[in-house]
Amino acid sequence: MRDGIVRRVKDEIFWRKDGTSFPIEYTSTPVRDEKGDLAGAVVVFTDVTDRKLIETRMLQSQKMETVGKLAGGVAHEFNSILTAIIGQSELLLGDLPPEGPLGNARAKSARPPTGPRP
Repeated sequence: MRDGIVRRVKDEIFWRKDGTSFPIEYTSTPVRDEKGDLAGAVVVFTDVTDRKLIETRMLQSQKMETVGKLAGGVAHEFNSILTAIIGQSELLLGDLPPEGPLGNARAKSARPPTGPRP
């Protein structure tokens, strides 16, 4: 402050009498007398608790959005692989004779499952 430069501090913590803390920002602006000599300073403190809370929530929201996009992409890729497997399985089932041991497998695979799975 003795150099007469305006100072801005963004990440400072203040403590209340009850021992709890809160984030603040402050600006210290030099005050000069009529000769131009440094006479003091005006310091403005701002409690930024609400802004920090909103920033934290926004960051969490962005993380959740990213995880959702990732999960959607993984599900899409997994579905693509399953589609290929199911398509190949249907082609193979079409080549089986209907009276064979897997003859009714095609009919069973075309129906939706009923009841709980074992």
